[in-house]
Amino acid sequence: DYYKSDSDSFLALKRQMTSDETSEHFMSFFKDPVFRNLADVGAGDGSTIQSLNKYKKIDEFSAYEISKSGIDEIKKLKIKNLTKIELFNGYEIPVEKDHFDIAIAAHVLEHVEHERSFLDEFSRISKMSYVEVPLENTLNVSKAIQIGEKYGHINFYNPEVLINLIQSSGLKLIKHKIFQHSYKYEILISGKFRGSIKFFIKKIALLLSPKLATTLFAYTAGILFSKPENYHSLKDKYDYD
Repeated sequence: DYYKSDSDSFLALKRQMTSDETSEHFMSFFKDPVFRNLADVGAGDGSTIQSLNKYKKIDEFSAYEISKSGIDEIKKLKIKNLTKIELFNGYEIPVEKDHFDIAIAAHVLEHVEHERSFLDEFSRISKMSYVEVPLENTLNVSKAIQIGEKYGHINFYNPEVLINLIQSSGLKLIKHKIFQHSYKYEILISGKFRGSIKFFIKKIALLLSPKLATTLFAYTAGILFSKPENYHSLKDKYDYD
């Protein structure tokens, strides 16, 4: 019942803010992109698809989700160009290779027991793939592990660990970025005073030294990649930002 309707709850607001940020992060990789179709793998309650659809750059969506309560919430959204909503087992998606222009898995990989098995299938179904994860493997990772337990986080990343995971899975890195949560998100999580201080300290740290910043504080990483055989055509097809 993780995704059961609770639109007024703190958790639902947090999920919506995260989805809006994910959509903004994803779109920031491209200059005026157009995608024929997109698969959201680990689609949750559908809020990321709903956010992405506002950009009007994706003709058709498909949602794959492991949770029945998530599927129920996605269906309630009644998104007209969401043509497929399917429950899946987390590792197998019944479509042919390269069926989608792009697949996204936003805040999914940190929950996955067998990361490389997931990435193998995730990258198989699409020409290009996008993963977004929290960067919680900082000097204070023990606290992140403790807090993350109640949200089902079992994998903890920093930029180097994430890039190594993608590359050691036989995939080609196209581009990656580090993002900071919005001011509104920090206020929601930590309150106005503490949230304001956290936001500005993390912003300055990231500007001055991304390496040091991600060692000290938690951020978010977005990484765009493909199978080796698609890499060169994709580098030429899209105008990346």
